[in-house]
Amino acid sequence: AIIGASALDEEGDLLDFDLREVRVSKAIIRHARKVFLVTDHSKFERSAPVRIASIRELDAVYTDKAFSRELRTRETTSATYSTTRFDVQNSLFPFCERVK
Repeated sequence: AIIGASALDEEGDLLDFDLREVRVSKAIIRHARKVFLVTDHSKFERSAPVRIASIRELDAVYTDKAFSRELRTRETTSATYSTTRFDVQNSLFPFCERVK
C-alpha cells in the first residue's frame, strides 16, 4: 500500500492534521502486506497534531531528497537504512529510504 503524511518529525513519526485521514492510513497499514510512504523533503522534521505511525512500521519511503543523518541514525528508528538514487529522468521522487 502507498500512503502519504503531512509531516515526518525528528522522532521518526508520521503525522497528519486530519483525524479522518489518519484513521484511513492506520487501517491501510494494518491490512497491507507492505507499506510505502511517498513524500517530499518539506515534510521532514515538520510537525502535525495527529500521529499515524512510526517510520519503523514502513517498508520504504520514496522521497525527493535523502533523509538527514540525524533522522537516519535516531535511536528511536532502529531500522537499517540504505539510500538508493533512481536514475529516472524527471522523477519527482529519486530516493528510496528502505526502513526494513
